[in-house]
Amino acid sequence: MTGRRAGVEAIPVKAAKKRQRQSRSAAHSLQESALERLREDIISGVLRQGEAINEAKLCERYDIGRTPVHQAIAKLQAQGLVEVIPRKGTLVRAISFDEVIQLAEARLINEMEVARLAANRITPDEIAKLESLVIAMEVAHEQRDPKQTMALDREFHATIHQAARNPILAEFLRSVYDRSMRVWYMSLGQRDYFDGLQVEHRALVDALRKGDADLASAAMRDHIMSYRNNLRRQI
Repeated sequence: MTGRRAGVEAIPVKAAKKRQRQSRSAAHSLQESALERLREDIISGVLRQGEAINEAKLCERYDIGRTPVHQAIAKLQAQGLVEVIPRKGTLVRAISFDEVIQLAEARLINEMEVARLAANRITPDEIAKLESLVIAMEVAHEQRDPKQTMALDREFHATIHQAARNPILAEFLRSVYDRSMRVWYMSLGQRDYFDGLQVEHRALVDALRKGDADLASAAMRDHIMSYRNNLRRQI
């Protein structure tokens, strides 16, 4: 009798645990959605540097509850995109010329090594993905869609970071990349700059396809130096 009762009781317990897992998964999904949308709004300049962040308005705009939005803001504060100033509230963090150059230096040092690691660890599927992303960037640029171009460029670099098989470096570089993209985003309307960018992307893919670590590192160095030099002209 006791065994049957225990078995009967186990069914609702399992159902409750399943509902808890589903609830946590849904909450995580909402937080990630709020995080990605807020990050994109900051990087693309929809939310300008120094602008106050109104949680209620973001909830309405994203059609997401207060808690996921609040959690997203906290994460972006930790990543350096948002800051809390006494008596002013939560603001989009302004970025200085010195910080832009420092971020470029951080990318240069770390992404060169990531490219070297990726050359030895990248898979054929990842090479194919990089090739398709280069083509997609060209299409997005022709359609004058800088937000999509930027999103594809982010995915391009994230794919290389992933191919290095070092999640700690990948997480660090994602934060650095996002913090530095707010100024770079303004350059995407320049045809000459974009053409040069695509040449650099193809050189990176070619080096990774060959599995040449030295060539991949050098291609990444040239790419980041081009980015840094362009930033100097923008600021």
